[in-house]
Amino acid sequence: MSIAAQKRLLKRWIILADKTLSRRTRRVTRLEYGLCPFCKAKPIKHCFHFVTRRKWAARWDSRNVIGSCASCNYNERYYPDKYRAWYIRKYGVEQYLSVCDLAESTVELSVPYLKEIVKKLNARKAPKTRTPISGS
Repeated sequence: MSIAAQKRLLKRWIILADKTLSRRTRRVTRLEYGLCPFCKAKPIKHCFHFVTRRKWAARWDSRNVIGSCASCNYNERYYPDKYRAWYIRKYGVEQYLSVCDLAESTVELSVPYLKEIVKKLNARKAPKTRTPISGS
């Protein structure tokens, strides 16, 4: 297989992994919260990453992503501390730091690695019913 063909195949698997994570995240967040977990007013349309998607090691980690409305996803660019504080209140500082540590690690993107990610994401089961929103 030529290098160009390998690059095209890798790009296809990156897109598939992104789509799989996005679909799963929006579905799980809708079932858990019903509406955007931040503003609690608008429907979930986007995937919200606490650590930037440019960090490949944390890009597809389910601890790093949650569904959000478009405006909260956009506002994170200007008020990141507000959303990081929400994450720490909800999941704890230890989990946030573990996601940050994961983001700083290096990962070699390969088709087998991406196939494993898609397999793991598809294997996870979403909750069957909505849980009530807690005071967080």
